[in-house]
Amino acid sequence: MGLDILAYRKLREVPSAHPDDGDKYDLDTYQVISAEVIDDTEANFPGRTAGLKAGVYTFEEEFSFRAGSYSGYNEWRDNLAWFAFGARTGR
Repeated sequence: MGLDILAYRKLREVPSAHPDDGDKYDLDTYQVISAEVIDDTEANFPGRTAGLKAGVYTFEEEFSFRAGSYSGYNEWRDNLAWFAFGARTGR
């Protein structure tokens, strides 16, 4: 399991679309964002989905990359905290 990062430029909700119909949308043009994804993201990364609600969105550009494993990401954060504050994150 890894940490995948996604970013969208000019994300706009499609008001007439419903997220339960997600399999009807071309994922090169649309992104379906479920309430579960928003809830999970907010539980683990508070504030990252501020203002988003479940729905279908269009976007002008998508950017994504794989940041490695969760354990590698947590090790990087721990090292960053050590370098910046002289303290470990405790994870």
